Amino acid sequence: MRSLVDFHKVYWPSHRGTFKMCGSEEHNRVPEDRDKFHKYQEQRLIEVMNWVWKPENGNIVDWDADKFVVRLLQSPGGLIFSGDSISRQQFQYLEYALASAGVHITEDPPHLPQYKHRRLHQFILKQGDPMTNYLQEKAGVPKSRLRRPIYTKMDNHILISENQVREITGELGAKEGFKWFDVFDYFDDWEKFLENMATPRLGEEKSVTRDTVVVLNTGAHWSRGSFYMLPNDGTVQDQQSRLTEVYSEMINRITKRLAPIPRLSIFYRATAVSHPGCTSKIKPYPDAVRASDGEGDIMKQIGLSAADEHQSTVRKRWDWDRFDVHNKLWEAKVSELMKKRMRSGKGARWFFMDVWNMTLQRPDAHTQNLVDPKNGYSDCLHWCVPGVVEQWTYLLNHWLLWTPEMDESW
Repeated sequence: MRSLVDFHKVYWPSHRGTFKMCGSEEHNRVPEDRDKFHKYQEQRLIEVMNWVWKPENGNIVDWDADKFVVRLLQSPGGLIFSGDSISRQQFQYLEYALASAGVHITEDPPHLPQYKHRRLHQFILKQGDPMTNYLQEKAGVPKSRLRRPIYTKMDNHILISENQVREITGELGAKEGFKWFDVFDYFDDWEKFLENMATPRLGEEKSVTRDTVVVLNTGAHWSRGSFYMLPNDGTVQDQQSRLTEVYSEMINRITKRLAPIPRLSIFYRATAVSHPGCTSKIKPYPDAVRASDGEGDIMKQIGLSAADEHQSTVRKRWDWDRFDVHNKLWEAKVSELMKKRMRSGKGARWFFMDVWNMTLQRPDAHTQNLVDPKNGYSDCLHWCVPGVVEQWTYLLNHWLLWTPEMDESW
């Protein structure tokens, strides 16, 4: 692709929106600078999308929107995203992919519970639409299933509540009564919501037989900067160890509550890589080995990308070097839960969606929006959409469709 016209021949505008550039439009810039930036971001979108990730071995199942929606209809609750703003980006692409295939939806219809909740958005197939009728017939499900979501977005940044944060951090030395900054979206009793969504309904026992699917993630907000209430004494390693203890306890609490729920397949999507100094990167690495060598020590890279020593200190407290450490905690827990599920045959099924090496190769594919003009910081955490999140959608599609027996295989 050489131009936005070429891009829109492949990713054509849909009734749920279109992609114009990497990142957001940044209307706070002066007009001349804004227009220049928009042109730059348009070109970056094209350059980012001229690269496609492929697995080293084998192939993934081709994306088929019809089959994907049919799979969701054949479960009581469809697909549910629970996570932070990066999870929202994956949701954004999925919504586009379905819309571009002619799937029309209705957002937050009033007959659904909690349809006005600001941290929960539910999407059902548009009633009476020819595509809806076609997909219902293909799925072989009753009309009652159409009244419930095929996909749901839940804003749930750290997966645990303020009270749980206070309890866990208090055991590690946080001062009682510390000020709580409500920067973490949290959906109260979200585990109970999932359990209800996964519960089979009367009259649907013969056709709505597949697992409700959850894509779960939390990672980008887990830092010493966010968890400022933890003690700052000792070495950096001591401080980060406390953060990881809190993270580990969060995993234990969440999995303990979710593991007993039947008819639920939970995909923990690994936290993606962040690349300090991403604005200087113009193309991807050809493989994960060279990406690892090229990126090197992430804390050192953060220091080199900062404007001064103070900014270096602040940014290092984002703890981007802990992302993979925390991913490995989830990977180990998922492996443990999978083994228990295979032995007992009861409860939720667990899968670890590893996107680390894939995103490690793409320092060029972040939004690069200027989020801190005073200190010259551009966004090297979030992604240019479609970009890598498109590949995450195709990985999920592969997991769900690669064999009809997947629900029964664990």
